Amino acid sequence: MALVVLLAVFGGLAVMLLLARFAGHPAVLRAESAGSGKASKPEIDAGRLRFIVTQLFEAMEMKITEAEPLGHAGGTRLVAMGHGSLRSLRHIVYLEASPPGFVVDATLLLTLAEDVAADRASVGVVVTPYDIDRTGVGGIEAELELVDGRALLKLIGKHLPSCYLEMRDYRAGP
Repeated sequence: MALVVLLAVFGGLAVMLLLARFAGHPAVLRAESAGSGKASKPEIDAGRLRFIVTQLFEAMEMKITEAEPLGHAGGTRLVAMGHGSLRSLRHIVYLEASPPGFVVDATLLLTLAEDVAADRASVGVVVTPYDIDRTGVGGIEAELELVDGRALLKLIGKHLPSCYLEMRDYRAGP
């Protein structure tokens, strides 16, 4: 009887070891399956993203006063005026439609912080339909708002519901 129990325990252990060796890590499998769904969706065009974000800002009672290219493909610098409790607040907005690898890197956040300080703006905002690398953000003195794909979709759902389904059909992150 003890021999049967011992064989069952060792047999179960062998099966567990084989599964652990050849099945793959569950987190990796989930990421791969989630990533495959994102890749099948089209990327949003920079002009369309700019149009939707401009509408979103207007719906949030912020007025775009300036717009210019950032110097790389898919990047736009906007200046938006919003209302604080006692005065208008100047926002410098970096709109990133197609960051490399679908991730806005930390160097852009540092550039934005310098731009906010030089322009004497109140807030710096990064808007992208993808992910934002937040490494090193804690050391930045300027007030920054980081709007990644998930946050952008929430804002659109709340303030611009007419564009929600369209944005959901584009590739997004994180």
